Amino acid sequence: MAKKRKMRPQLPTCRPPLAKQPYSIREGVTQSLLSSFVDCRMRCRLALEGWQPAGRTKESLHYGSLFHHMLEHLGKGVAAGETSRAAYQCGGIWWGAKVDMFRALQPADADASLLQLTEQCVAQAMGVWNGYLARYPKDLNVDRWLELEGVFDVSWSGYRLRGKRDGMLRDAKGNLWLFETKTKSQISDDTVTSTLAFDFQSLFYLTANQAELKARGEKAKLVGVRYNVIRKPQHKQKDGESLADYSGRIADDVAKRPDHWFFRYEARYGKKTLEEFQGQLLAKLQAFDYWWSHRNDTLRAIGVATYRNEAACQKRWNCQYISFCAGAREEYGRTGRLFEELEE
Repeated sequence: MAKKRKMRPQLPTCRPPLAKQPYSIREGVTQSLLSSFVDCRMRCRLALEGWQPAGRTKESLHYGSLFHHMLEHLGKGVAAGETSRAAYQCGGIWWGAKVDMFRALQPADADASLLQLTEQCVAQAMGVWNGYLARYPKDLNVDRWLELEGVFDVSWSGYRLRGKRDGMLRDAKGNLWLFETKTKSQISDDTVTSTLAFDFQSLFYLTANQAELKARGEKAKLVGVRYNVIRKPQHKQKDGESLADYSGRIADDVAKRPDHWFFRYEARYGKKTLEEFQGQLLAKLQAFDYWWSHRNDTLRAIGVATYRNEAACQKRWNCQYISFCAGAREEYGRTGRLFEELEE
């Protein structure tokens, strides 16, 4: 068992760009950061140095970011006591204000293609949103939730683990669950249920959030994760079709086939599964810590070297640094900030 290190003082949540203030492991490790390190050290290093493609983003990520943005503010509204479904319908005052907020979050140097993509994603989300609210009316019951839209920041085995959870709820039997939302283009029942058995994010979140509950002095135990899966529209906007008509066409399909658009899965994890995962998690954290603290050493050991994993360049999605690694560095700027998704 590795010796536990004393946690260093935490830095402020909001921080300068990585180009001005280099990342330190005392600022914490998120699930996505550690996954990036395991997948491709070059991608992880470029992200931690702040390299970002100028004014561009992935369509699938953009839609997911918008839908999570809307769900985050829905959760905040419900937690504040606003539980009327009519208040959240798309086309209303609340919807318009939150969409405008999302538009304002886009990069100042966003090009025309990104602005067009934003409006297309808004139209898609409008087509799905009301159907989602109708599908899960119990989500607007504030008593269902122990917490909505929370941020965790906890010490575990000497490392600072950070992240953002969509929710935490207790079921009718008194079991405590984490609640996480995913937007997906393709959904396979067999694949989803199989991979949840060892899903890294689920187990990382369970480990960190159980540690947080313990630190609070609570005896409650998390039994698993409830995944809220929302299908991303695959409908293409037709030539000459307005965004309003495009959104309406999606909404018609959602109303006809709600079972096709919305899924919820449970992943329950036993003690043995968690212990096995946590041993592997500690090994990954130690490898990441050693790599980052020794990345600039003159003598580079095999375990420290930064290298590309070419198998990770193109999977279900293309790595955002493909052009960078191919030599087109002029397309990037060091504008990245650390853990922006955790900032208030």
